[in-house]
Amino acid sequence: MPALQVAWQAVKRLPAPLLAATAAGWTVLALRESSASLPAFCLSGDTLSGNIAALTRLPDLALMLLAMMPPLLASPLQHVWRRSLTRRRGRAIALFVLGYVAIWLAVGVLLVTASLVLAAATALPAIAIGALIALGWQATPLKQASLNLCHRRPALEAFGIRAEIDALVYGTTHGIWCAGACWSLMLLPLLAGGPLHWVLMPMVMLIAIVERARAPQPMRWNAAWPRLRVGREVRALNYRAACRNPPTAVLETAP
Repeated sequence: MPALQVAWQAVKRLPAPLLAATAAGWTVLALRESSASLPAFCLSGDTLSGNIAALTRLPDLALMLLAMMPPLLASPLQHVWRRSLTRRRGRAIALFVLGYVAIWLAVGVLLVTASLVLAAATALPAIAIGALIALGWQATPLKQASLNLCHRRPALEAFGIRAEIDALVYGTTHGIWCAGACWSLMLLPLLAGGPLHWVLMPMVMLIAIVERARAPQPMRWNAAWPRLRVGREVRALNYRAACRNPPTAVLETAP
């Protein structure tokens, strides 16, 4: 299947630190009993205590991000790496990740709360409502706009405090657009309990990788549905070649 081939190439060609990060995230999630309790917690009936407890679940949300997001960050992190002076690269990467994770942790708490509200507000299965929301958002021009903005590679200052600010702002804005593209998909595992939760997590990561592998598309209804040309998309995932031959365009086709 083209989608599976593109996703496999994305994971296989990840730089070693990102591959280790995603492997560590999945491993720790599998070993933690509390991670399996997150979907059950989301479907509990006490909204106030649920909102308070959602904040205590930040470590579990962070583990979900660690497991699922590294394949989406290879290209932006390569951009930060290439555009930073050698002595500043570590700081620049750390600031980018800080901004990105801060956005997703805030969005994660909102998604946990939303899953609780959906479970309490309807007699229909929460996962069915979540699937309708995801399908609806997938078809909107705003979904494609978010995907397009995920491909932006802004100019980054090389010197002074501005270099640190630019890296942090880039991580924050990239987190916003990434959340705009993925929030409805990320809601699905939070609405599912038991084995379905663990089935949906890799499925959501697969869909997100395939979406991000496509070049930016015009903003229109149904534009975000993947229509992959395997050869082109697989070539776009060659991160090491991208490091050796930095692109001159602001928009890139790698995820």
